[in-house]
Amino acid sequence: MNEGRWPGESGMALLLVLTVIAVLSVVVIGFNDRTQSAMERAFYVQDKVQMQAMAESGVDIGLAVLYHDLRESDYDTLVEDWAKLDSQELGELFGDGGLRVGIADLSGRFPINRLVALAEVATGNDSEAYREVLVRLLTNGQFAVQDEIEARIIVDSLTDWLDGDDDPLPYGAENAYYLSLTEPRPARNGPAEVVDELLQVRGMTMEILHGSGEKKGLAEYISIYSNDRININTAPALVLQALAPDISEEDVSIIDDFRRNDDSALLLAKPNWYLSVLGWPQDIVIEPSLITTNSSFFRVVAAARYRTHTLRMTADVARESEEMAIYYRSMD
Repeated sequence: MNEGRWPGESGMALLLVLTVIAVLSVVVIGFNDRTQSAMERAFYVQDKVQMQAMAESGVDIGLAVLYHDLRESDYDTLVEDWAKLDSQELGELFGDGGLRVGIADLSGRFPINRLVALAEVATGNDSEAYREVLVRLLTNGQFAVQDEIEARIIVDSLTDWLDGDDDPLPYGAENAYYLSLTEPRPARNGPAEVVDELLQVRGMTMEILHGSGEKKGLAEYISIYSNDRININTAPALVLQALAPDISEEDVSIIDDFRRNDDSALLLAKPNWYLSVLGWPQDIVIEPSLITTNSSFFRVVAAARYRTHTLRMTADVARESEEMAIYYRSMD
């Protein structure tokens, strides 16, 4: 035995050294992880600032294109530059990264707030015509609506939700219904301010509004903005089919192909252009008070990419009398 050293002392020392090394390793690894996480967060913040600036520039580009378009013509179509903007890669304007800008015409969608007649621009018959369009849209089989009765419950209830009186339509609901619910609420009795507000309306469900599985979401075909008529040049196919009774998918395909043809651009100025398209049934005439060929409301979506991160900015834009205004902006 070595003098002054206990048996097994060298083994204990080795164990102690190994324990210290292990602890230090854990500390160093944890420090490196925290440092790396901090650096990743710092890079993300830096990248987000860069992407936000790119996206804001993208929205400005969209506004400029829409303003230029207004000066070029007094009607709007899917063959114009604004409708094709999303096919261009704009990232080279900003060095590293990528940027794409798309513009959708909200004036081609069904104007929900138009269900209630505005005294200065419409009559009660106009409102009834719009209700019938929405019934046809809901019952085309693409949405989670079982039958016409369910569709009329939604349409009449939505109309009651928007109008200023307390008299329910045949399938509708007013305050007497909403105030009797487990979570009572009054009817809006005014224009809807956001699309998701419709989830409060009798008969409307998340599945109908936003889709589920193979069913489409109504939100993609409606708008809270309205210049009182639907742009027949830019309306989605399902909205086109709902504009009059007995319009078939084949009929819609015929006029959709026509309006997307560059050679048709000059023929799309008047709302009744569809009557001159070869193959259109001459016994089907869309109510003139429902359609137009000019648009006032658009959605500009700017998608920015920088390094491994992405950011999307959405802006709802009003374009009237050569003035541009952003009504709503979001970022994700």
